[in-house]
Amino acid sequence: MVNEQIYDLLINKTNQSPWYNYFSIFPNNIPITNLMLWIDTPLKYFITDFGIMLTWHAIIGQTLLVIAIFNLIKVSDLVFGKQVGNGLLLVLLMSPTYLMQFTQIAYSDTFALPFLIMSSRYFIEIYYRNYTDNIEIKQSLKNTLLKNKNIKNILFSSLLFSIAMFLRPNVIVVLVAISIVLTIILIKQWKLLIILLSAIILFSFTIQKCSTFTLEATKYEKNSDPNDKMPIESWLLTSYYLGGRSGDQINEITNKYHKYEDRKAYIRKMLLKKVKNLGPVGLVKTWSNKINILFGINTDFGMQYFKNFRPQSKNIPYVKIYSYLTPKIIHLSTISMLLSVMSFFVLPNVFSQKKVKTYSRQEQGTLLIFLAIFESLTLFHVLFWEVQEHYVYMMLPFLLATGAILTSKIFSPKNSVLLLDKEKNYNA
Repeated sequence: MVNEQIYDLLINKTNQSPWYNYFSIFPNNIPITNLMLWIDTPLKYFITDFGIMLTWHAIIGQTLLVIAIFNLIKVSDLVFGKQVGNGLLLVLLMSPTYLMQFTQIAYSDTFALPFLIMSSRYFIEIYYRNYTDNIEIKQSLKNTLLKNKNIKNILFSSLLFSIAMFLRPNVIVVLVAISIVLTIILIKQWKLLIILLSAIILFSFTIQKCSTFTLEATKYEKNSDPNDKMPIESWLLTSYYLGGRSGDQINEITNKYHKYEDRKAYIRKMLLKKVKNLGPVGLVKTWSNKINILFGINTDFGMQYFKNFRPQSKNIPYVKIYSYLTPKIIHLSTISMLLSVMSFFVLPNVFSQKKVKTYSRQEQGTLLIFLAIFESLTLFHVLFWEVQEHYVYMMLPFLLATGAILTSKIFSPKNSVLLLDKEKNYNA
């Protein structure tokens, strides 16, 4: 629907609004539509048919993701050294779905992810370059901004993160998590954090204004009927009613009443009834089931994106190629995911070192930022949102980054926890 809408906006030659009514009822797909329209408009005369536009979007998506992966490796090199950066590259190569954006259709999560990854690089650089173990040194606001590439890092991190949040508003949970982490580990630089937050607000406001202007210019007609709106409780209902999955029973509940207030009251009643029937044990089982959907063996590493979530895409030529590669992708990605999850068992060692410092304070802080992004997105989907296999797409790079860092450190000749234990036993 999004791509068809973009194409219609590009070729529209009438004075009537080319927007589908779908976008009035479900406005959550307007941001990705506007972003791609901004990108496509300068080349509108070269986009002569729908297939060319899809290919162009695929090239953009793959390019963005390759740049994002480069930034992820770059910041790993900066904080942890080349060995860890090379280890991260190896893990990403073992998850080739991230190097195959070419086969994906433009969608909000596939395009929000590169911007989120790139913004994380500059968030980490702000922390890494400004952290100090020394006592606070009072300095002017001007000096705070001019040193340690702070102006560049603030501008890039806030702009890139604002774009990601514009495309996927639920990314705001990442902002909350990062704000808490940076406040704790970078409290001495509180002025810098206030400037960073202000820049994010400013860029978000500007992007939203540009989107509003685009809607007005393309004669978007907002649905003014309140009865066509869906209350926020409907998302919570989906999150818990069928084990975290959407389905026909959900639609029966949400569509039972036409009036908004009646629908809202009924959905709330059914939600409370469901939560009461589940009880504490049932809630835990629901969360466990949702985690299994996101990170289980059947998670989205390939064709599920087309078969389960995009059935109308079966006629796209490159689906045959993807079908051939899917088994190989699943096998390779399962190895890297399993390695990343297992590496979490050494996390207690990372943050509870007393005599032997395998990780510096800057390395510990960087790991906390990666974990904050991964955990905030995961908890959001597990606690408050529905889950589908492809939703793991947003969280997986940060899981893989954390796993690669921990694994590389474990087997490092200089810093290996295993080698330190052997040396301790030998000296004893």
